[in-house]
Amino acid sequence: MDELMKRRLFWKVYLREHRLPAFAREYLNSLNDLSLSTRYEYIKDLELFLEHIIRSDLVEKKFIFHLDPGDLAVVKEENIRDFLHQLTRYEREYTTRSGRRTTQEFKNGPRGKERKRVVLYNLFRYLIEQGHLKRNPMEGFRIPVDKISAKPVLTRYDLNRMLEVALHNNPDEFRAWRNYVILKLLAYTGIRIGELVALNVEDIWRERDEMMVTRIDGEGDVLLIPPVVREDLYHYLDMRLKIENIQKGHQNALFLSQQMRRMDPKSVRKMIKKVGVQAGVRIPVTPQTFRKSCGRWQYEKTGDVRKAAELLGYRSVQAFRQAVLGKKE
Repeated sequence: MDELMKRRLFWKVYLREHRLPAFAREYLNSLNDLSLSTRYEYIKDLELFLEHIIRSDLVEKKFIFHLDPGDLAVVKEENIRDFLHQLTRYEREYTTRSGRRTTQEFKNGPRGKERKRVVLYNLFRYLIEQGHLKRNPMEGFRIPVDKISAKPVLTRYDLNRMLEVALHNNPDEFRAWRNYVILKLLAYTGIRIGELVALNVEDIWRERDEMMVTRIDGEGDVLLIPPVVREDLYHYLDMRLKIENIQKGHQNALFLSQQMRRMDPKSVRKMIKKVGVQAGVRIPVTPQTFRKSCGRWQYEKTGDVRKAAELLGYRSVQAFRQAVLGKKE
């Protein structure tokens, strides 16, 4: 995520957070390890729940910022269940930047509901710890979620076919090499799509065969550039440094779009999907497919689950097992 995107997200978080009541903001501040994007998701979940309390006439207040911790004392488990049931499918009305009113539909499956349940469970637990409430209406309440299973990964043949298509099926030489290097980086480093599009030219340390990746928590992580990637990455970098007429604010971006702007995740996903289809890959190919494939290959090569987890930037071996290997400890 470049600085412009970070600033925009910061102000989105700031403005939306200040629509919440004070106790909800204090709860968020108690969660010290939240990334900015995760904090934004928490804010949206809290806003939905507090609006539900008011719409359900559980309290005699009209706006969520008027709520205080005591208002949540009336909430029962059945109210929580009703709230989560309504999240299966719901609509919200927004005002666009041009001032036009529009309606957007949202859906939540078991995993989405369980994530929201956790946010609310921890809110009630926080209010109890602060002495505002005496009970948690969500004790023992869980959303049944299917067990995590290992998803299909790419074969080496799949990857080689995609690399061949990316390099030879695009008439524009620069974009062909760009796509080719993107696929190689995703496949052999396992970095996330957000981490990939945030890469800058100066993040590639050619003299040390290393690269600086900004993880989703904002921390920098130095990775060794795999030998299989180096020559192609450096060739692309030489091409990239010759590009001119780059849009203001995007001059440092490593990967440029056709509009001479930093590529965004949507464009990368679209490219990957298209190349996967052209290469005849039988499974749907996404950036996460590359990440899982890289982790699985690394684990199978070394048998060292901790080393594989560290390569992909997971904080714990357990998280890596669940996300990549489809196993629970």
